[in-house]
Amino acid sequence: MIPEIGRDRRLKMDFPSSPAAVVAKVLDDDDLLREILLRVGFPTTLVRAALVCTRWYHHAADRAFLRRFRQRHPPRLLGLYVGDVFIPHTLEFLPRFVPLLTKTQELELATVLCRMATFSLDTIHGMSIKECRNGSIFISGFRNHKYAYEVHSPLFPERGVAVLPPPPPHAVTDDAHNLLLLPSQRR
Repeated sequence: MIPEIGRDRRLKMDFPSSPAAVVAKVLDDDDLLREILLRVGFPTTLVRAALVCTRWYHHAADRAFLRRFRQRHPPRLLGLYVGDVFIPHTLEFLPRFVPLLTKTQELELATVLCRMATFSLDTIHGMSIKECRNGSIFISGFRNHKYAYEVHSPLFPERGVAVLPPPPPHAVTDDAHNLLLLPSQRR
């Protein structure tokens, strides 16, 4: 598009005539669309955008695009557990989830925050949180009068609780031992 200079010396450009034409011109450009999708603030927003049409879905589902999206938007700290809920009949403090998000983030992640707030860790007595990572909570305490280790997934309660076997006796030299959650390898 070559600009023309008219008699009144103003620069004339060939612009689309309607706002709808401008929007269509932008959204028909695949490179520009990928850049717009890359800049949405939350994975939940990206999922909604991918549902617009199959073309948008294919851009959002592309492995290279998702890699760039994860680099640009690393996982956020949703909140933490604070052990301040006193249970009188057990004389224990249960942890409660405290969100650490801005108001905008809270609105976008309201469903997740509701799930986290209603998740209960009261199934194990004398509970101690050992580790939290990637949405999983590793706790220890007494269940059915036996010391137990459990991994809970508050974000995915349908996964249930993973009750881990105790460490082998030869691996533990005293009563004070630590276990850690290790991330799985992604390909």
